[in-house]
Formats: sequence, structure tokens, C-alpha cells
Amino acid sequence: MIGTKQKVFLAFVGVLMALIIAPLAGASDCQPAKSGQHPDIRVIGQKPSITGNVLADHRIYTMAELRGYRLQSILADESLLVFPYSVHPCVASAWKQLETAASEQGYNISIMSGYRSIARQRQIFLSKLKSAGVSPYRVAAGLADKAVNHILDFSSIPGYSRHHTGFTIDIQYNGEGLNAFGDSPAYQWLSADNFKIARSFGFLPSYPQTLTSQGPVPEPWEFIWVGDTTELADKPVRTTTANNLLTSAQRILFSLDQQQIGTASFDRRGDGNTITSPTDSSLETLPGG
Repeated sequence: MIGTKQKVFLAFVGVLMALIIAPLAGASDCQPAKSGQHPDIRVIGQKPSITGNVLADHRIYTMAELRGYRLQSILADESLLVFPYSVHPCVASAWKQLETAASEQGYNISIMSGYRSIARQRQIFLSKLKSAGVSPYRVAAGLADKAVNHILDFSSIPGYSRHHTGFTIDIQYNGEGLNAFGDSPAYQWLSADNFKIARSFGFLPSYPQTLTSQGPVPEPWEFIWVGDTTELADKPVRTTTANNLLTSAQRILFSLDQQQIGTASFDRRGDGNTITSPTDSSLETLPGG
């Protein structure tokens, strides 16, 4: 016969297990519907404030959008996040499988950045403006375009980061940071044969190499979890943008619009004037896209 102390202990264990398992409960049903908004994602209705200066913000929005940045959707409930990864339960489940597979191959990979709130993205962007010695007044006056574009090479503005969804991750190898990931054996393993391994666990490169006019410069460390990639098996990642690879389900998840393949110079306004993507990489590449 179970005593009172045993009952209390079992009840405690039951609650503890529920807390551990609950975030992953939805992981078995992780394919989004083919129509309508994913229930865990909501549309960002208005462009969030960046600096608090309306003119400066408008100028930054314009520069970001000319580069290919687009307003994203955001995770509706941060309590869904699974820690320590800080990602949606579906992503956590897939990541654990990918991490195990990598370990079996001798690759030590980890998530350096997962979900990012609008407030956190704003903080990152403002800190980089401050480090560059750029004030909202200078931005509004058109005196800091070059500096702002340098920052946009690696960091999104608030509301425009794919990390807002909770389905996007930055991966590092052996704790070496993001910059080293593209040259790591882990990245070669993930990206071989048109990202066959990454796709098998539901991940696609967020910003494929060799492509421009997609917002930041290509980021080999950033991947989006999109679920079943069977439909994409014969579609090469490196010859189109990640947005063009998205299935209908993926578009529902992230509200991403189609983009054409860009080059170093591209006409995003449709007025015949060419905009050249910045190539100066003097700013430090920190998690921020």
C-alpha cells in the first residue's frame, strides 16, 4: 500500500514530467496546415519602432526593404519556447535528432541563437548604431546611409528578423562562433548533395550562399525549420532563394514573399536605377540577422 509520502513524491514526479514533456507535446504534429496561418504564429501588423525618430525609422525601413528584408511573422506565445534552445517545440524535436546524427559523425554542433523578440532585435540594432557612432538625427538627415547599410549586412531591424518566428536557428561548430561555421566540416556535412542532411531533418538554409538581395549577406550558419522537404528534393538550393524554395506550408509559417535571384547589383525599386549591395565587411559579424 502506498503511503502519504510516496503519493506526494509520485505526484511531484508527475508534475515534473508534465513540465518537461509538455513543450514537446505538439512535436508529433508539426506539419502546418496547407492554408491559413499557423496557430503558433501571428502576423506583425505594424512596422515596429526602431529609434523613436519617425524620419530615421522610415529611412532605415526603406534601406532594409531595398536590400530584400521583409516584415516577418512572430511567435504568438513565448511560453511555447523550449529551452535551452529557445525555439518552437517542433524545431526542438528536429534539432535533437539532427544534433544526435551530427554527434554520431563526430561533429559537435550547437544552437547559438534561436527565438528573438522584437524588443531584443531592436536592442541589437540600436547597439550597433551606437557602436558605429550613428545618431537618429544623422540617419534622418541622410548622413549615415553607408553605416546603416553596413549594419544591415549582418543585422535585421526589429520586425524583420526570421528569428522572430521561433523556427529559425543559428548554428555553431565546436563553440567556434558563427563566422567559422561556413568553413567547418559540420557545414560541409549539412550542405552536401544540395543540403540533403539538413533537409532530411526539415531544415533549409535561411540565406543561401552566392545569393544577394535577400536582406543580409549570405549566412551559412542560419537555418529555418520547415518540416517535410520532400517536395523540394529536386530543387537546388544554390540556384534560387530560400523564399522560392518554400512550400505553401512554409509560406504560411513565415509569411515570406517571393524574391528573384539577385546579383551584387540589383534593381529593387523597378525604376531602372541600380542599387549596389555593400561589400565592406568591417563591422563585426554578431548574431543579429
